[in-house]
Amino acid sequence: MPLSAYINGKRQIAPLLDSSEWEALRATRPAIELGCCRSRGFMRVSKLGTQHFVHARRSDACTSAPESAEHLLLKSIILVAVRNAGWDGDVEVCNQEGGWRADVMASKDRLRVAFEVQLSTIPFFELAARQQAYSNSGVRGCWFYGYGALNPPAPTKTDMPVFPFSYGINNPVAPSKRGMLPDQVRIGSYEMPLPEAVSALLNRQFRRCAKQHVTTSEGITIFRFHECWACHRDFDVFCPTQCSATCDDRLPADQSEDWITSPLKDAGAPWIIRKVQQYVAAHPEMNLMVTYPGWHWAQSSRRKHFTFCCFHCGALIASEIFEQLLEDNECMQSPQYCLGTITTIPLRTKQELIDSPHWCYSKIHRFCSGTPGVPR
Repeated sequence: MPLSAYINGKRQIAPLLDSSEWEALRATRPAIELGCCRSRGFMRVSKLGTQHFVHARRSDACTSAPESAEHLLLKSIILVAVRNAGWDGDVEVCNQEGGWRADVMASKDRLRVAFEVQLSTIPFFELAARQQAYSNSGVRGCWFYGYGALNPPAPTKTDMPVFPFSYGINNPVAPSKRGMLPDQVRIGSYEMPLPEAVSALLNRQFRRCAKQHVTTSEGITIFRFHECWACHRDFDVFCPTQCSATCDDRLPADQSEDWITSPLKDAGAPWIIRKVQQYVAAHPEMNLMVTYPGWHWAQSSRRKHFTFCCFHCGALIASEIFEQLLEDNECMQSPQYCLGTITTIPLRTKQELIDSPHWCYSKIHRFCSGTPGVPR
């Protein structure tokens, strides 16, 4: 089921015709010849709405393989993304020797990039051999594959541009469920819509780097605790935190979900307490109600706990509550308890360049290391 065919002797690519042009053309019952085997064909629209062509009767000499409706739609999305990125885009392009047939071929000046959609199962070594065939022809290959399509999978540290499809937040479907179209691509640690990924790859916003920039920021985050079980008032607690950013990413600002919290006992370090006391004294306008951790006797358990007490009434709050809130942002036993970020006291920021081969992403081409260009 190709996307291209010869209509009345002129080659046409179905997804590039708008629906009115397509219907008007189909109404004329034109002579259609498929490029793969020069046999007769007809126009059709798939169950997913993709315009394409179909063999009237498949010739025994035809070398093209049947394609699913999902495959056709993904090819058409890539084709449109290639053209929107300012490249020439074509489909089902073969080399003269018959060594390869690209789903979508992007061309610009002397550069050629073949995009392949792989939804059926294939061993990685076979895919690597096909990639080598592209390389031998001076073509750069890029592969997008579906859930379970690579078996055995690609090596974790492969330099080949082999990227899995995924499902976005608004498409929460089990990846193994057939017939559901993936709408995202994961490239390294980045996940983005398929058209955006194609554009980023062609515009050299990805690079394979051997080393990775890692920026780590450490601080003390002050939280507002809601609420004391005894007096039902809010008060403030704190904990050492840190967050990291890689490549060209920026460190998050005052976003507690992006910070990793230390164990509660670390909040009791004398130098941590001094830092918080100094901050509270320097910012009276914030009306902070900070309580400081320590060892407190609990009558119910008849043992001491290292935890916070209420700023207002001194009631002991179980350490398990704070541990759960810091780790999971919720308390399963008592859902009314919660923590809200007030501010983070910065301590230090360090930058490192570590050995970590990865796909580096930067819209402004500020990469960790490596060679620029469309991924090979």
